Amino acid sequence: MGRVFPFNIAFEDHFKIPDFLTEEECKLIVHLAQLKGLQKSQILPTDDYEEAMEMIEISQMDIFNLLDHNQDGQLQLKEVLTHTRLGNGRWMTPENIREMYTAVKADPDGNGVLSLEEFKQLNIRDFHKYMGSQKVKMSDLVRNSQHTWLYQGEGAHQVMRAIRQRVMRLTRLPPEIVEHSEPLQVVRYDQGGHYHAHMDSGPVFRETACSHTKLVANESAPFETSCRYVTVLFYLNNVTGGGETVFPIADNRTYEEMSLIQNDIDLRDTRKNCDKGNLRVKPQQGTAVFWYNYLSDGEGWVGELDDFALHGGCLVTQGTRTEGLQWAPTRRPQLQFQQEMERYAGAGAGGPGEWTVDKAYSGVHLELSPGGDAESTSIANGGTDPVSEDAGSDTEPSCLSRKGALPLEAPVSMLFGLHGKMGVTSVTCHGGYIYSTGRDGVYRQLRLQGQQLEVLRKHRPCKGLQWIEELRFTPDGDLLVLGFHADNFVVWSSRTSENLHCIPCGGGHRSWSYWSSPSAESFAFIKSGDVMLYHREAKPCEQQVLLASLHGREIACVRRLGAVEVPGHATLNVFVTGSEDTTACVLALSERSQAAVPLARLSDHISSVRALALAGPAGPGDEGFGDEGLSALLFSAGGRAQIECYRLLCAGDPASESTVACQVIHVASHRLDEHWERKKNRHKLVKMDPETRYMSLSVIPGTSTEKLLTPWKFLAAACSDGSVRVFGLLEAARKLVLVAESFHHQRCVLKVEAFLHARVGWERHLLCSAATDGSIAFWDITSTIADAADALHRAEGEMQPLALGAPLLTVMAHSCGVNSLHVRETPEGQYLVARGSDDGSIHACLLEVALSRGGLDALSTTFFHVPDLAELDCWEVREAGGDLHYYCVLCGQGLEMLRGTAPPEPPAPEAPQ
Repeated sequence: MGRVFPFNIAFEDHFKIPDFLTEEECKLIVHLAQLKGLQKSQILPTDDYEEAMEMIEISQMDIFNLLDHNQDGQLQLKEVLTHTRLGNGRWMTPENIREMYTAVKADPDGNGVLSLEEFKQLNIRDFHKYMGSQKVKMSDLVRNSQHTWLYQGEGAHQVMRAIRQRVMRLTRLPPEIVEHSEPLQVVRYDQGGHYHAHMDSGPVFRETACSHTKLVANESAPFETSCRYVTVLFYLNNVTGGGETVFPIADNRTYEEMSLIQNDIDLRDTRKNCDKGNLRVKPQQGTAVFWYNYLSDGEGWVGELDDFALHGGCLVTQGTRTEGLQWAPTRRPQLQFQQEMERYAGAGAGGPGEWTVDKAYSGVHLELSPGGDAESTSIANGGTDPVSEDAGSDTEPSCLSRKGALPLEAPVSMLFGLHGKMGVTSVTCHGGYIYSTGRDGVYRQLRLQGQQLEVLRKHRPCKGLQWIEELRFTPDGDLLVLGFHADNFVVWSSRTSENLHCIPCGGGHRSWSYWSSPSAESFAFIKSGDVMLYHREAKPCEQQVLLASLHGREIACVRRLGAVEVPGHATLNVFVTGSEDTTACVLALSERSQAAVPLARLSDHISSVRALALAGPAGPGDEGFGDEGLSALLFSAGGRAQIECYRLLCAGDPASESTVACQVIHVASHRLDEHWERKKNRHKLVKMDPETRYMSLSVIPGTSTEKLLTPWKFLAAACSDGSVRVFGLLEAARKLVLVAESFHHQRCVLKVEAFLHARVGWERHLLCSAATDGSIAFWDITSTIADAADALHRAEGEMQPLALGAPLLTVMAHSCGVNSLHVRETPEGQYLVARGSDDGSIHACLLEVALSRGGLDALSTTFFHVPDLAELDCWEVREAGGDLHYYCVLCGQGLEMLRGTAPPEPPAPEAPQ
């Protein structure tokens, strides 16, 4: 009879497999380990600990930043405890930390908190001396066990080879991957043995090499990790007392490292707090447990560590516990989950015998199955575990047996790790699109392209909504988001950006139902085995919203996307605004009703949105769009050195309230801190959190497919750290790459504007930047763009940033910061550069490009005085009858649109008689 495997696997799942090994196989492995000889897994610290610690080159400030997890300038006890393994191998408890503070006089007020000033007064050597002077017992260490390694390669015992083949069939990983895995580790915990909760593997980067294959592959990499993609643990004996494997936070709704320690209770402490872990597996001879240590990055590659795979070995209170550990690696972070998981769909039966896989926790797996009459099963609302999540965890949760699972056809398309470690809660189809929700507080919009699911964008409707359960589309065009926030069930309106209903229920529940009508609402849920019902009759509402808030805080930037014509309606102008509330809003403004209706809200930023730039829009007939409408790339940027890029598609929709439909597709993003950590800070010794802000953006025009090897678009950014940066975007690959930078200004750069000087057979890409000292710099970046495009093409989208070079011309225009900058070509081929300053003046400069020298000449200057504004955008429209009208939209504390009419041209003088 063939072995039965789980068909669809979510990465946060843990699986228990009875009878993975026979009793004879278990005894043989134990015997081989004894013959090989076991050694202590962690030795007691040596006397030269203090000297060894002083050789580590890390400053006192770096240590403080490393420990200060929430960056509040103070060290709480639990922040220090999260780094217990930085010490001499001793597992520190809150009592230990307080004793150390007292011994070195580190906490004068005795509140258990060290401020930055208090920390600066300390001598770090005192801590090292204290740690080195402590007598440590084996029970005080992070790990108290013995282990050895058993070879499984060619020539090994047939049972050892058979176990590796069994793991290969279980995980469905390619033979070349499993054959390069580590040897089998055998671990024995005697009475009093334990292993505090830990992760089996480390973070991966593109440059990562796996420590156990580096020499074999003859690799030279700057960073190593263990690359343990899957862990398979099997018990080799029955344990008389204790010794469970504990997953402290399995099935949690959310994860936060600091939440592992609450009220001096450390969930990672397997000597004291195993009974408080969410999931415990009791050792049983021959039984195996396996789990995944990594998530997908959403694009089919190995992503970040799955924090919910945190696990440990509970204290053995009686007898001994012996186990085997087999790790199936990813030799490189580019191991493709898609190919690997497709083997699940197409795999046949295995070898002799039968395994029944019990799922300890089940998430919803997003898949698109072909139509037909084939019998199938489905799991709704997140799980199959019949035990209420509010029930106690003193015993191991019951599991759902998958023995005799119904046959399923291979899915058309699968996406893994769609909502990361939190899991998917619902899938909804609406308007030709697919929407998924998850416990990560976001929903995603997808579409089916051919036979593949494609993620268009993710959206966080409300910053505080931690767990989204479901989406509901109303007949009047609103999108209702149902979920849980803290201890409340929330119904959130995407149109008005407010809570419509907030029902206290105690927190997230897996079994619930919500119903509403204009006259009443009902919410039913299960808590502690009881069915609870909340019912409320609607009350007459006297409050009316006269003008819905766009942002609630100051609007920092605005750009006009274009106009949409809808038959039978007035022309609608489509704008994009960015605000200090960390969101950008796409809205339509009707010239007839003077009403602004939000079309979409973009919430991917973690700080204020200070700058917007548009590439396009393209008019009717744009590729991939309808016959009528607008299509443009939107770049938004601001605090925390973050840039987001979207494709906006807008068209008339007479059926909707706004008469305009807006489709948003998230294209790419870039964070300077992530870029720096990936390139220079792989060991994570110092937290990098640069407060760099992007002050202004400008799309560099004229970089077309015909002139470049690949269709890269380029973007210039003014940065608060004194730099001018250039980024390249390849929309098809969804890559946004830093390609060039210069720190010429040496102070905050406020504005940047790119323009193209084109003549027959000759083109120059020019860039203008302005800083807080009132200086204006003009750059020729033609060669930089060409070199960057060539490097990106050769390196497939990865490159070291180029130097931007020196500017052609610098003009001191103002006595202080330049907050407005515009460049416009005149009919004579010169360039009018206008800029406004905090000194209350406008500086207009007329420039001429000298073809022979490739330089710029300043011709004349004029000054004006106007009040300061946050941002404006202007355009002109020639209406029916030939009248020319000028429009301007301004933003700051609010949003205002102005219209002006050009004065009539004077009549031509009559010819003399």
